[in-house]
Amino acid sequence: MIGIDTDALIAFELTAHPRHVDARRIFAQLVSASEQLAICSQVFTEFVHVVTDSRRFSQPMPMADALLRASAWASDQETVVLNSDEQVISRFLQWMSAYHLGRKRVLDTMLAATYHAAGVTQLVTFNEPDFRVFNAFSFIR
Repeated sequence: MIGIDTDALIAFELTAHPRHVDARRIFAQLVSASEQLAICSQVFTEFVHVVTDSRRFSQPMPMADALLRASAWASDQETVVLNSDEQVISRFLQWMSAYHLGRKRVLDTMLAATYHAAGVTQLVTFNEPDFRVFNAFSFIR
């Protein structure tokens, strides 16, 4: 399974995103290779939050469209939705403490812990530095 970061999902969905073409190419390659994609439940909430934000985008996605796109990803046959459990929370707390991470790293650390607990070792992200500290993932470019 290959984990998907929120930024990659946003880039895929928004044509105005500077990495849109890159995201489309990456996902096309993964689908043609029959790769199983993993998306954490929090990625859906972050996705909807960001793409509907008029402070981030001059033409944000309407809420109904954002929910429709998130639903499509969640129900896609190539997608496995991952949720947090006690193991994930334990890993999250351990990594936050071990790496002396602050409040701005909470969401990425929880995301990384969720993927790690599910055995995900590869991530599609345009924010590699956010995940390098964990020494647990390789990155698809």
